[in-house]
Amino acid sequence: MTKMRENLDAIKWTRFSLPFEVTLGKYIIKKTFELAQGPKVLDVACGNGSLTKLMADHYPIVVGVDGSKEKIKLARKNAPKAKFYVSMFEDFDLDERFNSLVMINILEHVEDPVVFLKKAKSLLNQGGEVVAFVPNALSLNRRIGKIMGIIEDHYELSANDLAVGHRRFYDRDKLVMDLLESGFMPEDVGGVLLKPLSNKQMESWDLEAVEALYVIGEELPDYCGLIYASAGVV
Repeated sequence: MTKMRENLDAIKWTRFSLPFEVTLGKYIIKKTFELAQGPKVLDVACGNGSLTKLMADHYPIVVGVDGSKEKIKLARKNAPKAKFYVSMFEDFDLDERFNSLVMINILEHVEDPVVFLKKAKSLLNQGGEVVAFVPNALSLNRRIGKIMGIIEDHYELSANDLAVGHRRFYDRDKLVMDLLESGFMPEDVGGVLLKPLSNKQMESWDLEAVEALYVIGEELPDYCGLIYASAGVV
């Protein structure tokens, strides 16, 4: 676990690596507010607390947990309304239980997503739910990339994916399957933002055009950049 924590500190990537990801983060939060129940919300692998801060402005009680001491230091500065713990999620436990656990781009990093989700279930109140977001292997930009020969397979991991700790890509069926196997019943499954190009390529796009892609993405979830699901305990 010590080596894993050192790796977490060393990874330069955050949820807001590029300017476009700030915009994407706003849509993730918008969808989170639609799905997550209060009053108690746990932000799993919260990183530097950028999104935790927005949650803490919306929900009465927000807790963040992350295995990186350095990122938790930043999180406590960024989100003073929230409470934070340094812990690998697999080792994390509190006496209190939560109404919602939010996992934003986490399941693609962990060794065993089912074990991870079962741990999440143990931290929920009766009637609680998990809200998970994962990158979509079948997003429009990856479909285009495959046709252009940039990638050979929708699910392949690039050097950049490996550098930021990705272990897998998801599609909607895979996310649902992992949730079911973990003892959750998916209630709302969809996509966030129809994304025809990479984040870097979309940095200069007009925000009205991006908003239109968000609206269209609700109709075409399997082509969106992210897949999300809210799921209650069976």
